Order: sequence, then C-alpha cells, then structure tokens
Amino acid sequence: MWKNDAFAAYFLDPYAAAVEKALFSFSSADVVGRVWRRDWTVWKPVADGVENRLNWLEAPWSMAGQVRGLEAWADSLRRAGFRTAVVLGMGGSSLAPEVFSTMLPTEPGWLDLIVLDTTAPDAIHRARTRLKPATTVFLVSSKSGTTAETVALLNSFYQWVAERLGAANAGRHFVAVSDPGSPLETLGRSLGFHSFVAGDPAIGGRFSALSPFGLAPAALKGLALERLLAGAAEMGRACGQTNVHENPGAVLGAIIGVLGLAGRNKLTLVLPPAWRSLGAWLEQLIAESTGKEGRGILPVCESGLESPELLSRDRLFVLISSPGDETDVHVRASLVGSRVPHILLPLREPYALGRQFFLWEMATALVGRLLAVNPFDQPNVEATKSRTREVLAAGPAAEMSSIEEVAADGPEDIIEGEILAFLRGAGPGDYVGLQAFIDPDERAERELEKLRVAVRDVFRLAATAGFGPRFLHSTGQLHKGDRGQGLYLQLVAEPVRDLEIPGIPGSPAPAPSFGKLIDAQAKGDWLALRDAGRRVVRVNLGRDGASGLSRLTALVKKIRRRQ
Repeated sequence: MWKNDAFAAYFLDPYAAAVEKALFSFSSADVVGRVWRRDWTVWKPVADGVENRLNWLEAPWSMAGQVRGLEAWADSLRRAGFRTAVVLGMGGSSLAPEVFSTMLPTEPGWLDLIVLDTTAPDAIHRARTRLKPATTVFLVSSKSGTTAETVALLNSFYQWVAERLGAANAGRHFVAVSDPGSPLETLGRSLGFHSFVAGDPAIGGRFSALSPFGLAPAALKGLALERLLAGAAEMGRACGQTNVHENPGAVLGAIIGVLGLAGRNKLTLVLPPAWRSLGAWLEQLIAESTGKEGRGILPVCESGLESPELLSRDRLFVLISSPGDETDVHVRASLVGSRVPHILLPLREPYALGRQFFLWEMATALVGRLLAVNPFDQPNVEATKSRTREVLAAGPAAEMSSIEEVAADGPEDIIEGEILAFLRGAGPGDYVGLQAFIDPDERAERELEKLRVAVRDVFRLAATAGFGPRFLHSTGQLHKGDRGQGLYLQLVAEPVRDLEIPGIPGSPAPAPSFGKLIDAQAKGDWLALRDAGRRVVRVNLGRDGASGLSRLTALVKKIRRRQ
C-alpha cells in the first residue's frame, strides 16, 4: 500500500481505509510541505509555543556543520585526562544520552558515559562511591538552566569534587550544556567550568536528540557523529516527500494517530531488553507531545510477551528489531496469526538510530496534527513543580492529612483489598501507571518490571512503570493531560541514607536534602494528580523499596489465583 522501506511489515485491518483517508487529508492540505515551511497553523491558529520549536527539522544538516567543533571539544577533554563523563540532567537532556550510552559501545580511548537523572539519595551516594573525581567530567545539561533536579545534582557533585580536589580545581571538571544566555551558562562561567556547549533555543527538549544535548555526550564516547547525522539526513529527506505514501514519517504518524483516535491509543513498543533506553526516549517523545487537552497516545514498553493477542483490544503494536534478532519471533508470529494491528520497524544497525530519531520526531509531530494538539508544549508539567514547591515551603507541615497511603508491610488482607478494589475500578480503555519514587538500582528495576507484568496479566490492562522524578519529565504530562484513563499506584520508600543538598556560590539549594526533595516531588505529584481528578493510591514500601515491590507482586499474583 505504502511505498517506503522504513517498515519491514505491517498489518492494519480494519483500519487501513481510515489511515488512507488521513494520508489523503495530509496531501490535500499540503501538511508535509507546511511543516517544512514552519507553518504553525498545521497544529494551532496561534504561533505561541510552536513557531520557536521547529529547528529539529534542520538538525541533521545544521549539526553536520558543528561536528568538527564537537569532536575537537571532546578530544580536548580526553587529552585532559578525563575517562568518565556523567550527564546530570532530566528528560530531554538525559534520555538521548542514555540511548547512546547503552546502545553504542565506547570507542577505545574515549570516555565512558553515565547518565544520572534521579534525586534518590541512595542512588547518588552509590554513584559517588564508583566515580573517581580526578578523571570524571560532569555535563550539567538543562535547556532552561533552572531545572530543580539538575541544580541539586550540580550543587552536590560540585561540592564533592571541590572537597576532594580543591575549590580552585573543581570548575574544570564541569561542562554546561544549555541554551545561550541561560542561568546555567552564567553560573558555569562564574565557577570556571571547563566549557559551555550551546543548545538551540528553537529545539524543544524531547526533540533534541540530534542537537548538542544528544550529540555532545555521544562525541565523548568517540561515536561517529557524521554517520549518525547522515542516517538522520537520509530519513529527513524521505520525510520531506510531499507524496505522502512514500513519506515514512507521514505514514507512521497517520497510523498511530488514526488508530489512537479509534481507541487503540496504547502504542505498545516491543523491543529487545537491551534496548529499553530507546523505549524510554520514545516514551517521552510520544507521551509528552500528545498527552494533553483530554487526548493522548500512551506508549507501553514491552518485552518477552507470551500472548500479545490477549492484550490487543486497545493496542497498536510496534516491534523494533535488528536483522537476525530472534528475541520476539514468537510475538511477531502471534500478532500475524491473530491479525492484530502491528508494525515491524527494522533497526538495521546501531548507527541507524539517527534515522529512527528523525522518523519518530516527524511521526509524532503529525500525530499532533491528527489529535489537534500542540506537540511542542507541556502545559501540565508545571502542576507538579508548583505543588512540589508548596510541599517544600510547608516543611514539616507537608505531612498532609489529605495524602493517604497504604503500608506495604501491613496486613496482607488490607493491602490486597485496597489494590484489588482500586484496580477493579478500571473501565474500558483504562491503564495502570506504576510511579516508583525509590532508588532505581538494578534490583528495583527488575522487581518493578515484575510488578508491572503481574498487574498487566492479572487485570488485563495496559501497564506502564517509571521511576520518579524521571517520569515527571516524560509521561507525567500525559498522566495529567489525557482523558483521565489512568489508575496510578504511587510507590514510595524511605532512603537508607539521606544526602544534604549544599548551596554553592551562585546556586542556592532547591531543597535541604535529596530525601526531602524526592519526598516533596512524590507528594507534589500526588496532589497534582488529585487536582486533575485522577485516580491514585499511594503505597509506602518501607526502607527496602525492592523488597516492598516483590511483596506487592506476590499479592497481585495471589489475587490472580483467587479469581
């Protein structure tokens, strides 16, 4: 039906005719041409929040002119003796670097790349024990330069380095990656940072993978930036075709938008487990771009599905795999055999990530057209930030009586009854969001995934999982901006060891400690969800978050045995 090589296979019955109609609407309204001409009326009748967010369209070409400069900058850090680079950032500033960190190997002699996007004090303490300050450089990454989590991480690690290497030497271990003129640039210059890498103010955070926010960390790993950008440019040219049937971005956007409007708004991304960072990047791009004004596409990252056809009533499946990957052959066979709507996207080799980044950015922009939303803003994200500031300002009084919680170490029948009653309140098209404000160590990651799968299988609902505050900069927008189909289990735990957030010259502490900050963020989001009329239950996992998750999983499976 559609002539392009971006898709290895697809099956869309009974929606193929509706997708064709959407493509015709793209063609008749010259949507693709207008996108490339930066015509904001593709999405909204006013320019505000759109016209200054479209430079991602030119990134594959504009960034090609900056490759030599980025490579020289990265080489200067290597020659200075740095062996590890740590990205301190959130959301769009951390997710693309994490893709590069996990999906492409570091070239010999270049810097290992670590991404730190948490305010869990135990995780920050663990990172400190593993890092060598003398050979570590920190990339403080924030478009605005004022992101609270990034400021807290900067203050903490700056003091840590200063205490070990001396205040006069601390600044050279830091790089600011921010938009020109931001408070972070000013602070970095005053503290003697090694360098400043300028972002493009006309590229939003979640569309910034092919901008310095993604490519500067990639350069430190010694990755071939020209190769990444060449693939992105190839896809950009394909996505510029006005013949929409040969335009992969138009086709993918039409499929996701049409099926989403028809009730299949759970975009289920099936990836190999080692590619979960790509799933997290896609999750932010799609959820934060589309989840607003009572509409939204919910990305659901899955792997190892046993019977995907049993979960199909509100899902569109997208399988992303490499040649020879046998991980999800049975999933593919099951989807084909049961005639469930699905798309197979090949990622032919790791450097094809550049192609994938641009394809999904264009598709997401066009989904916004079909959903009649502005894909470049995030109007509901501020709600949690505002509530968090209120909780921090309240101090001890923040133990608000309105925030109810269930103790995971309480009587099993009470916990089981609470969860059962809550999740049995789900209606058609609803989903479950697990929001874990706990230490995101490897054990907790495994246990959270086990709980997600158990909830999915027992209640036959799409289930997502994310660690806070990271998800607040990703799916958090959709949680408060969609039509209210989510049931949220907020999972909190007490840190084993809290960590003070110091003030440093020119940068006051956003909270007294990381423990108090993550606690305020959880409470702030609970309040913001309730303000938006969302359904949320808070579960206190106690001191050991992973063990608490394991206990909840056992209780959910117990519910299954009784059904």
